[in-house]
Amino acid sequence: MRNHAWRCALVALMVVAVGCASPNDPRDPKGKTAGAPASTKRARVLVELAVAIEVEPSGQRLRAWVPLPLDEPGQTVAVTSVKLEPARRHRTTRDSAGNAWLVVEVDAPGAQRLSLVLEVTRSAQAPDVGPGRTRPISPEDRRDHAPWLASGTGIPLTDATKDLAASIVALESNPLVQARKLLDWIVRTIGIREGDGPGDAARALELQTGTSADLACVLVALARASGLPARPCRGLAWDAAPTGQGPLAVRETWWAEVFAPNVGWVPVDPATAVRSRAATPKDATVGLGVLDERRIAWGRGTEVRLDPASASPAPMGVALAHAEVDGKPAVKVARQLVVRAIGDGKMPEQPKTRPSGPAGR
Repeated sequence: MRNHAWRCALVALMVVAVGCASPNDPRDPKGKTAGAPASTKRARVLVELAVAIEVEPSGQRLRAWVPLPLDEPGQTVAVTSVKLEPARRHRTTRDSAGNAWLVVEVDAPGAQRLSLVLEVTRSAQAPDVGPGRTRPISPEDRRDHAPWLASGTGIPLTDATKDLAASIVALESNPLVQARKLLDWIVRTIGIREGDGPGDAARALELQTGTSADLACVLVALARASGLPARPCRGLAWDAAPTGQGPLAVRETWWAEVFAPNVGWVPVDPATAVRSRAATPKDATVGLGVLDERRIAWGRGTEVRLDPASASPAPMGVALAHAEVDGKPAVKVARQLVVRAIGDGKMPEQPKTRPSGPAGR
């Protein structure tokens, strides 16, 4: 801290993640997320997230938004405890894409400590994505999923994008076959590089390479240009866990979901497919319809419109908090994130509650 007169609001979150599946996506009643078979593998990790917020001494009101993991098939979230010292107003809310956020509001902000404990269950997704299970997208489907068919940040629907999508998909109308054709084209055409941050489909198409976020945005842009509802997803992923409870080498990762009638939202992972270089029309086990258990889904979309609305743009990324003091960005928001494997041992028994409405003093 450059000036000792600044005061610091410290937000510390401890997130517990386990693995199993839930039946429906509560944020999309018109189209459930394709679930996972009961026999799939499970991941169990402990996530510790700390966010430090520097505040000018003259600040009168602090509002901070902390993103929560998604609650959906293959990953369920239950709050076991929320502690604020001293007690402050806090509640959960959702942004325009249905992502959950914990909102903390503090008058005359000083040192603030928040401890949040969640149980998150995660299992691999491997739904049946046989083309015979679905049908073409109908006008009603397009109306119900209009937000996931529109142009957006990093997802341009230009004439060039539409022409490219038409050349790839041709006359195909089956959503799952369309998704496979688009994924195969990405694997053949675009390379992958490491990096974090929001995706940019136009940049990846121009450079013929991109991050996992870029590749997810390319898939989404081409799908939407083909009339297929699609949305980008972001989260954390890791490779094989070390022995014991050591930290995992986590990385930010992005993938996509496409909507298939009678099936729901189907995961499409261009980054995994490009890394394997094995995606072909005969190999539906790579990239399309499959997500392993070694990840935590943290949000959807490429734009953040908070509720209550923020006066300044919120950052786009995984587990990135946003804070404002008197309607202006906080002096500094720093984050520390550690993810540890906890094996197959049982989690401590604690009472569970779902994220809910206002809670305060």
